[in-house]
Amino acid sequence: MPLRSFMPPSFPAGYFGRALLLLAATVFGHGAVSAQVRPPRGRPTHAPSAAEDAARNANRSDVQRFAARAEAQLAARGADRGSWGLLVTDADTGAVLYEKDADHYFAPASNAKIFTTALALATLGPEFRIRTTIETRGALSPEGRLAGDVILVGRGDPNLSNRKFPYDKQVERDGPPEKVLADLADQVVARGVRQISGDVVADDTYFSYQRFPTGWTVDDIQWSSGAAVSAVVVNDNTFTLELRPAAQENDPASFDAEPWAGFYTIDNHIITGARGSPVMLRVSREPGSRTIHLFGSIPIGAEPRMMTIAIEEPAEYAAALLTQLLEARGVKIFGQPRAQHSEPPAEIMPARDMGASPRVPVSSDAANPSGAQNPPDTQAPDAQAAPNMSSATAVPGQAALSAVAPEPPTVLAEHVSLPLAEDVRLVNKISENLHAELLLRVAAREKVGAMTMEDALPFAESWRDAAGLPAGGAMLTDGSGLSREDLVTPRAVVAVLEYASRQSWGELFRSTLPVAGEDGTLADRMKATPASGRIQAKTGTLEHVNALSGYATSVGGAHLVFSFLSDDHAMPGHDAEAVLDSIAIAMVEEIKPSSSSPSGAIPKSPKENQR
Repeated sequence: MPLRSFMPPSFPAGYFGRALLLLAATVFGHGAVSAQVRPPRGRPTHAPSAAEDAARNANRSDVQRFAARAEAQLAARGADRGSWGLLVTDADTGAVLYEKDADHYFAPASNAKIFTTALALATLGPEFRIRTTIETRGALSPEGRLAGDVILVGRGDPNLSNRKFPYDKQVERDGPPEKVLADLADQVVARGVRQISGDVVADDTYFSYQRFPTGWTVDDIQWSSGAAVSAVVVNDNTFTLELRPAAQENDPASFDAEPWAGFYTIDNHIITGARGSPVMLRVSREPGSRTIHLFGSIPIGAEPRMMTIAIEEPAEYAAALLTQLLEARGVKIFGQPRAQHSEPPAEIMPARDMGASPRVPVSSDAANPSGAQNPPDTQAPDAQAAPNMSSATAVPGQAALSAVAPEPPTVLAEHVSLPLAEDVRLVNKISENLHAELLLRVAAREKVGAMTMEDALPFAESWRDAAGLPAGGAMLTDGSGLSREDLVTPRAVVAVLEYASRQSWGELFRSTLPVAGEDGTLADRMKATPASGRIQAKTGTLEHVNALSGYATSVGGAHLVFSFLSDDHAMPGHDAEAVLDSIAIAMVEEIKPSSSSPSGAIPKSPKENQR
């Protein structure tokens, strides 16, 4: 995918500024906090002893052997034309053992998730949970007739799906993808609802309607890795197409989709090819369109092929799906499925929302996008939130402007998420982009009331400052690292890893990272090498970008923190990963404990725990 030029976004004058400064000071125990999204350009500052550490440790024979092997990898054909930044520190003493361009900027790709997940654990806590409710302000008669709308209120729970927890080596599923939504529908019916006079509304006003962060591309938003961000999330805001060949050559291939809400039109041009012919499939959807075009061929006898398609309008899709689920349970609905959004400021929406027209009014009709608009119902209802649980504070709207506060809604159904730590583990193990985006937004919403990304990004920057990370070491415009405008230095990545290791949740955080040769995105890397089981690290991949950063325990027992970032190379992804893996293996094989390193200062690696 082409890289986009790095341009600082422009924001409305005075947005959120003074309030954020005061609130951030309260949240982080800090005084003056910078509210800008991006620090000033230029090389960030770092501890003056870093270069001295590197120079002193460069005379160690073990570090010299590692440096020679690492530099040989970077001098090899292909790698020599890219940019590489390396930093290795002693986790016990903090001393820099080796560095190369550790203060230069690189695109982090999914190494940005290290910052996001650490922020979420630090500000929300490992036990934080999110409430999703179905509510109404209408009256329910003894006969089961509900005079009003049924409202699905989303607050950023990313796991309204059939995913099994806790994560163990790989993602597992149990039941239909709409499993949690179906349970909520069952609860509504159990409350006695038999008829709904109003609409079925999916309310994602918990934060602003900004589905795609700046720096994402049109190519991203068709697939699950670029699924639209919304406070209402069902099945990761995706659906799966299953394609099967027919029995006869040249006959149309068949398809199925789930969860299916009748929301998209599938224009299928896939034919059945000759037995043994190659599978050739292509999917096309214009931004903002609800027609998905399928092209290509699949041979006779081939196994079904699965394609996971991102949903561009998650709240509208959820409303349509919930309508189907309620009707399947015998509930008669007179209204329409629709969504309730909280719009971002008009002057910034084109830069934040790709390929879609602004929605006016905020209520949208999922079943009839070109037809008449339904009148908007009450904004997101209030409810009392328990400690370590998402708030349900209403977004200011027409009702909030009234002199008399509205009556609290009736909660018809409720789902409470698993502890936040379980989702952090999933995010880091499998590099889940949408979940990382939600962690950033939920933390900012809960801690400083941030509704927009223009407010969430300064919140994250303030947290990095309060955590003592190098000034200007991370310039992030999203939570996942999918943005091509993100920049970090290896020193900043090591700093956040060192910060995390010092926290009460540090061992938990480390356990959420993939283990080399064992699980997550490192399951098939560094297998049957000395690094297998000794490295716990976050991977990162974009076109021309690869990253690997985390913790390691060397064969000799050294506890290490490292960040290896690469950018602007033209190598195939697998080859670039092989370079990073070779450097990581060299680090584990060569580096010995420092004579001043205390024993057992950090948690043991999985390999050590197996002894």
